[in-house]
Amino acid sequence: MPLKTFTKSKKAYSAPDLKRVQDQLLALQTLYKVLGPERFCSSIPIWILRKEPEDKTEASFLQKKFAHWNKRLVPFLWNRMQRELEAEIGQNNHTLKYRQGGSTSWHIIRRLLIPAILNPGFTGLLVSQTRGFGAKHFDILKRADRHFMKADPFDDSKNTLAQTFHANLLHKEYSSRHEIIFDALDSRVTVETAEDPEAGQGIPGVAAFVATELSRWPHNPKETYANIVGSVTPHGTKDTEWTANGLGGFAYEEYMKAKNGQSTYKAHFFPWPYAEEYIVEDLDELRSLEKKWEAMADEISMREEKSIRKFFRLTDFQMGFRRKMLLDLGDEFYEKYPEDDATAFLTSGNSFFDKVIIRERMKWCQAHVKPLDQDEATGWILFKKPLPKRQYILHADVAEGKTISTPEPDFSFFTVIDLDSGEQMARYRNRVLPEDYAYHISDIAKLFNMALVGVENNPGGGGETVLVTLKTQLSYPNIYQHKLWWKAENKVVEVPGLPTTSKTRPLMLNKLAFMLREHPELFYDVLFFEEALSFVRGPTGRPAAAPGCYDDSVLSAAGAHFIRLIRLGLVDPVVAPKEAYGAVQN
Repeated sequence: MPLKTFTKSKKAYSAPDLKRVQDQLLALQTLYKVLGPERFCSSIPIWILRKEPEDKTEASFLQKKFAHWNKRLVPFLWNRMQRELEAEIGQNNHTLKYRQGGSTSWHIIRRLLIPAILNPGFTGLLVSQTRGFGAKHFDILKRADRHFMKADPFDDSKNTLAQTFHANLLHKEYSSRHEIIFDALDSRVTVETAEDPEAGQGIPGVAAFVATELSRWPHNPKETYANIVGSVTPHGTKDTEWTANGLGGFAYEEYMKAKNGQSTYKAHFFPWPYAEEYIVEDLDELRSLEKKWEAMADEISMREEKSIRKFFRLTDFQMGFRRKMLLDLGDEFYEKYPEDDATAFLTSGNSFFDKVIIRERMKWCQAHVKPLDQDEATGWILFKKPLPKRQYILHADVAEGKTISTPEPDFSFFTVIDLDSGEQMARYRNRVLPEDYAYHISDIAKLFNMALVGVENNPGGGGETVLVTLKTQLSYPNIYQHKLWWKAENKVVEVPGLPTTSKTRPLMLNKLAFMLREHPELFYDVLFFEEALSFVRGPTGRPAAAPGCYDDSVLSAAGAHFIRLIRLGLVDPVVAPKEAYGAVQN
């Protein structure tokens, strides 16, 4: 097909040489195919504005890293985060990252500008959080385009080839909007802002959409986002990138859905140690920070620091940066410079469990725990083998009356613990019908010496079906019977399973919080730690999973440890007084 079919403006017929346009397009497409995205960006080259150093150590780093460090422009050389984004990117993506990591520049250049140049007829859309940021992001786009292919942006005598490309393939049509139009290619990239609820609606056939700082979009971000993605073609790409901004909200819920496999998006997370420049090199400053940190940090913070250092293999210079930021920012450090994608969202005071202890234990388990047996399809993990003559407890949390055909069904989850020690032995997490769940429970309980099986049993839930199947069809003999006071007949009665009531729920969770605080070494499941970190107090003080998260493993573990204490004679469910959530345990 003749290339002129891609032209749109009359200027394209008067200015660019269409034969040259065709040859140049083929040359760039071939180069991109041979070199790949990263080497293409550095070989062309593409130029970006040098990031302003936040302190003298960062300036020292840039001086060593880039030959043009002392000039306004530097080559677009990819960092670790950008490299891993390229390797893991899908069609639709949510990226949670540390601040100032180059994610925005990468998305603008890699997902919008380069495709617009290499694919005639391409339409790209960038939506920034505010007009001010939109102007800054458009400047990134214009700058990368303006200096595209220039050997030296400071000496035009060296840029003859680039000038030829800009006069033909990269020839632009004037636009009064924040957009770049390659008229010889009929390609464009437009920048709009989320402050306009109708952003993107006048741009049909969007092939690539990028949203920056989705967590900070104003007004109704869910509605604005839905309006925009309606303009994206079925095969188009959709990317969001942002830093955390507190627990909850549209961006948080979208990320958690992607992480939990509940959407077509892929979740990406990048912690601050990916940034080479986040260091403190000055030895005097390092010594000063060490003294201040030792004076301020408690035992838990010191243990957490040791765990983080080992997990990320941090140098003394990186540890200096971490201490400096923690001293300056406090809990906000975990949001701006996240180390995991659970604590990144948490703000001080809303977590039910001790998040410092959980983070420390989670990092240790990520580095050291290797399951003895694992089946990802069923969510089965064996941490410890059952020992002869030992007694075990299996407590099953049942999906709340939802079937596997619902759009976002709950998980059925059971935890196995040792009766004497409370040590976690195994866990299971799957979306299955209650009848099938009962069969899986029976199989594992038999493996653990006919474990005592507790089943969450609330009216209207699936617990009754699980219990009936266990008792009648499978004839499982060792089912937990819960004692409670029956006011109607003024006596103690036993009911199968563990009811979750206004009395038992706070008791269960408070006992679990105590176990986590005093004996974190008894827990091994990283998934449990992730859910525990997002188990937060709501407006009324009642703790539950944050929006978009799950709490199946938390409630399963709480039930198991509550039954354990009852069996050991340490708790009497009949006479135990009611407790408020978070009551201190002795």
